[in-house]
Amino acid sequence: SRAALAILLMMLPIAYGLITVSLLSSEKIAAHRWLNMVLFSFIPNIMVVEGSLLWALLGSLFYILRNRRILRITPLIVFGVGFFVFGSIEWLIIFAAVPILLYNGSRGKGGKYFFYVFYPVHIYLFYIIAYFMGK
Repeated sequence: SRAALAILLMMLPIAYGLITVSLLSSEKIAAHRWLNMVLFSFIPNIMVVEGSLLWALLGSLFYILRNRRILRITPLIVFGVGFFVFGSIEWLIIFAAVPILLYNGSRGKGGKYFFYVFYPVHIYLFYIIAYFMGK
């Protein structure tokens, strides 16, 4: 049936991720740096996504709930509370609920290039601040 095929296709990236992670923990495979590079750089792997599998899950939940205005922030709040409980600074993602709720679904006016500059500049500023704070 279509549901079984959908579940199988959703499981393939996870199975691939588990297989590559277990292969790379093997001493024979770990010695081959080129294989590590190919497995993790050129072939997408859900198990080693930047941030963790949780962030991929959060993004997927945002997509699934994209048409439900209030429900779409529920995963954000749940993740934020979880991060708070475990003592992670990432609990601050809860504040992202404000712009998400204010978004009306329409494209903004200009400002496209602002974000091309803002993102790298603020990352560099955080790096410089952390450097001078000795972190």
